[in-house]
Amino acid sequence: MPEPSLLFNTDAPPSKAKLLAALPSRRVVDKTVQIYFNGSTPSLRILHAPTFQKEYSKFWANPHDTPICWLGLLYGIMCLSLFSSYAAGEEHPDRRASQMQTIRTYRRNCIQCIRLSDYTKPGKYTIEAMLAHLEGEFVLSDADQVNCYVVLGVAVRLALRMGLHRDPDRVGGQITPFQGEMRRRLWAILRQIDLLGSFHIGLPSMVESVDSDVQLPRNLNDTDFDEDCTELPPPRPDSEITSVSYVRFKNKICQVFGKIAAYANSLSQPSYDEIMELDAQLDVVQAAVPPSFRFQPIDSCVADPAQLIIQRLNVAHLLCKIRCVLHRKYLVGNKDHPEREYSVKVGINAALQLLDFQKQTYEATQPGGILARDRCFPSSLTMHDFLLAAMIVYVRTMKILEEEIKGKHQNISCQKQKVEMISALKMSSDVWRATQLKYPEVKRAADVLAVMMRKLDAAYVALGKSQMSWSMDLSTNDTDSMAGLSLQDEFTMNQATTSPPGAITWPMTSPASAPNSSYMNSDNTQSILSQANLLNESVPFDYLMDIPTDFDWNLFDNHIRADANQSPKNGQHLPDINLGVEGMNDFEFGFV
Repeated sequence: MPEPSLLFNTDAPPSKAKLLAALPSRRVVDKTVQIYFNGSTPSLRILHAPTFQKEYSKFWANPHDTPICWLGLLYGIMCLSLFSSYAAGEEHPDRRASQMQTIRTYRRNCIQCIRLSDYTKPGKYTIEAMLAHLEGEFVLSDADQVNCYVVLGVAVRLALRMGLHRDPDRVGGQITPFQGEMRRRLWAILRQIDLLGSFHIGLPSMVESVDSDVQLPRNLNDTDFDEDCTELPPPRPDSEITSVSYVRFKNKICQVFGKIAAYANSLSQPSYDEIMELDAQLDVVQAAVPPSFRFQPIDSCVADPAQLIIQRLNVAHLLCKIRCVLHRKYLVGNKDHPEREYSVKVGINAALQLLDFQKQTYEATQPGGILARDRCFPSSLTMHDFLLAAMIVYVRTMKILEEEIKGKHQNISCQKQKVEMISALKMSSDVWRATQLKYPEVKRAADVLAVMMRKLDAAYVALGKSQMSWSMDLSTNDTDSMAGLSLQDEFTMNQATTSPPGAITWPMTSPASAPNSSYMNSDNTQSILSQANLLNESVPFDYLMDIPTDFDWNLFDNHIRADANQSPKNGQHLPDINLGVEGMNDFEFGFV
């Protein structure tokens, strides 16, 4: 039986009485709501906790007088709460069915409450209930996030109908200070979800095209104001962390990201001066990160709350992702534009940092880790970000190998970077392979990294690299010795420090299959091309590894995003993409 949808559902919703009767006991609901408010879910900031507590007590005193949209909000909260428990491997007090069945029941009842409320005439709690439902859709519907985008579009238009895009202080009317501040919070959260969700599936943001004058919500704790206040208190300084500090700062980042996303989706290429102007704006935002939100290695944060650690990680993750998106188009084809080497440097550094975040997060969420209780459930959004970083690193690594093929001498910093990048890719591959054991939906990511590793290994075999021990000192200036490292050598690091727990050692090709030295002649590039392609097995995404000078990042996005996150069955290839064979055969970029 198909799951119900908010927009595409012809069945009449059940009555309010039936939806109330479907609730578990108050003890179970109390525990479920408590888990939600102790978490770090994005939708949490659309609620004023003391006010919700009053409404919650009033609900249990007289459930039938409660607005149906508030009941939908409650079901949405319970769905998100149970999902966080499920992702953390914890039991839940509602034992009437399995956890996943109960999650689906809560989700279905949230939808039915919203439908029963006649949400096309939005009122109190309508947007709140829809955002709680929408957050659940993003984590539960990885394979159909275009549907999420459609629901998001409805939420945005309902918000516009309610005037949430206008600042309450500038429109007058009967909006109280409390209502005005909560409207600012709602719009801030809606803007973030719209921008990040829209970019993730490759469609334009809806909110970014709206002419809005809403100010950021003030830096206030929920206890600083209530529904009876006649005016809002002065905001706390930005250096002081409040319940909305994270939302406020993330919105400042999104102000810049909105412009970058528009360029990324534009049919015309912006000038490099425009790119550098956006880079400068991003520098300003990054420099303004409050000290409490500045990223620190996770293993050095044992005394910090898990929620703060996750927020630091999310801020740093988003900043690195934006850098990658901004500069990725300038990673190749810069022969005539040496000034664009800045983009190469910045893009690679951001990508390596993202892969390091992947490693740290994986280790911290293992049993006994700092974030073991708050382990992150792999989503298609984070999967795309880490794959974007891996592709950028892979592209740069192949560029260095191209220079080696042409006999160009690589300096020590370039060789160090190559070693660092290959190690980062190996680590990412190990993490995805270990993660897919529990979350099969990340198999696509594991497949992509597997192809990358095969391509790199084939490149080293084709170059006839000799084996060496990894005991060499990277501070040496012996670039010839470093250039002689094989891919297998570079992966024989101390596995205790480079591989995540439970990782499986990657099987490398035997060096005995290396070609003779004639392949090192730059005139025989086609021979190297053929040799490097020996490992071109029938696996998905091989075409993504064949990189010409005009590599199309939009094609990469489209084939990694959520609407295609299921690996082909029975080894079936995805439809091939013509990435420009001429560029590859000219060896303009490197191995296929």
